[in-house]
Amino acid sequence: MIRSDETQHEGALTTLVDVGLALQRLNKTFEQQLGLSIVQWCVLHRLLDLPAASALLLAHAVGVTPGTLTQSLGRLKRKGLVYVGEDPRDARRKSIAVTRDGRDAVVKASRFFRESLAKVVALRAELEAVRDALRNVPAEDPTHRRRALGYGGTLDRTHAERRE
Repeated sequence: MIRSDETQHEGALTTLVDVGLALQRLNKTFEQQLGLSIVQWCVLHRLLDLPAASALLLAHAVGVTPGTLTQSLGRLKRKGLVYVGEDPRDARRKSIAVTRDGRDAVVKASRFFRESLAKVVALRAELEAVRDALRNVPAEDPTHRRRALGYGGTLDRTHAERRE
């Protein structure tokens, strides 16, 4: 017999998977209609707010890892939406700027995002509570995160074997 807390964990996991899939569909729609992913739009949008930001500050502002930011900037550069060059004041840093086409893309995409994300905005408090709860799950032990959500078994053993 499945205990009540296990049922709740399974329900929570199912909901998280559903939300993840919905975000993937939304991202695919944005890419198809606008040529930008959600992360790419966020990078462009933040660059307009923080024109002299370092890559690290920009990554934190967008909420992505430096590696994800580097990939996004590379794609945006290939699309001609950002300029990435040497910083004349510091050879260790890169100068990042939005191009004119990048500004136009942000304006166009912003209208589309506002319309598409109106319902998500209404749920912002709930989404932030979920995010905060997930941040409290220790990241140093990935198997703990799966167990906390009621998932265990073969995948946990396989992960543990790889770490040894």
